[in-house]
Amino acid sequence: MKKRVFITFVLLCAFLAPSIAAGAPAQAYISSNGGTSFSVLGGNIVGEVGSSIAVAPNYAAGNGEVMIGTDTDVYIWGRGGVLNWAATGLAQATYDVAFSPNYPIDGTRVAVSTTGAAIQANTLVGSDAGWDATLTTPAPIAAVAAIASADLAFPSDFNASLPVARTFFVGIDVAGLDAAADGVYRAVVGSAGATAQLRASVSVQSIAYSGTTLAGTLFAGTVAAANVWRCDNPTAPVLTVAWTPNFGAPSGASNTYVALANDFASSNIVYAGTADAAAGENSAFSVSNDRGTYFYQTGLIDTVIAGINDMAFASATEIF
Repeated sequence: MKKRVFITFVLLCAFLAPSIAAGAPAQAYISSNGGTSFSVLGGNIVGEVGSSIAVAPNYAAGNGEVMIGTDTDVYIWGRGGVLNWAATGLAQATYDVAFSPNYPIDGTRVAVSTTGAAIQANTLVGSDAGWDATLTTPAPIAAVAAIASADLAFPSDFNASLPVARTFFVGIDVAGLDAAADGVYRAVVGSAGATAQLRASVSVQSIAYSGTTLAGTLFAGTVAAANVWRCDNPTAPVLTVAWTPNFGAPSGASNTYVALANDFASSNIVYAGTADAAAGENSAFSVSNDRGTYFYQTGLIDTVIAGINDMAFASATEIF
């Protein structure tokens, strides 16, 4: 059996509660031994508090881009071959960042941010100098001015340049507002009328998706407790969408961050990270090898971390 080795990149910073709060400078950590040990990538982003991290699909062995969203901007490491963090000029509180799964083709980076009056999704394409507010966010979310956190997930065939491949998913935890706006949404770039709330009134910390625009599996990690829900038909009509809870939850008290192994379609491996510094609970890194039915803690045992805000998998050998 071929041994699988992962390198993990983790963003450590203060939790978003109820919005991106002041705290330690944003840092990204890289591990080349499956999460056993970590080192800082590119130094601190001084004066910024991180919220999210993403790795370009074509990143390999230190070549490519890593992106961080902060309380005031989006920073990219490796853009144009520069191995340091550089601001991109979004100038908004950013809650999630992502690269298009077909980034080598459409060159699209996505950021979910707030202007203080509304939530919007932005795109930065290729070597463009600035961001464009070109994506239509889900209509029920757009009216909410403040959010605690947001997370993006895309089908593997998502391509912002193709009208038939613009479906994406958004997980939302609003900040002290209507709890009915919490949950998971399915949306289509440029088509607000196609928005569907797939799970309502559940505060969602993170989401992960495996599949295409037509069919796949969607996971949601919750805020209030360590829990991961699975949806096997997220592209179906809303009334037929069904969610399955786990029977053995990840270790930890709350704030569940979920990620899928690159070979999830064949391995069924799901990762979950939890942390709850406010309650003084231990952090945890848990793994499921049965599509999220049972989780087993494998790392960060008896460790308290102020905040693990995001995880991103770069390749079969690298995880941020």
